Amino acid sequence: FDACWNPCHDAQAVCRVYRYGQQRRTYIYRLILNNCMEKAIFNRQISKHGLQQRVVDDAQVDANITQKELETLLMYDEALDVIHDKWDTSSWDLGDEVLESVVKSRSEMLAEEPFLHESLMLEREEGL
Repeated sequence: FDACWNPCHDAQAVCRVYRYGQQRRTYIYRLILNNCMEKAIFNRQISKHGLQQRVVDDAQVDANITQKELETLLMYDEALDVIHDKWDTSSWDLGDEVLESVVKSRSEMLAEEPFLHESLMLEREEGL
């Protein structure tokens, strides 16, 4: 599915994949282009989700998009394009057979190492 500015819409799309009584596991892979609007929307979703998570505590999720990035969303900068011949994926512990096979066969297409969505939600103590 395409990323939406409202993270609730994406959460609902994820929930629609699962059905009550379902016996098989469900996996969702988000393939996001680098240096494009889609990446900016995804980073903004993480920031919004972090704000939602910290409503009742003193922790704060690191901002994944800066004010400058917000101002330049519609500008394309070719210098930001990441080009790799092939990644050395031997040290990557992905823990998923499907993802590992895609990474091994298409590592030159990746801008960065795949990561878990939850890793972006790590909190830091807010220093006031």
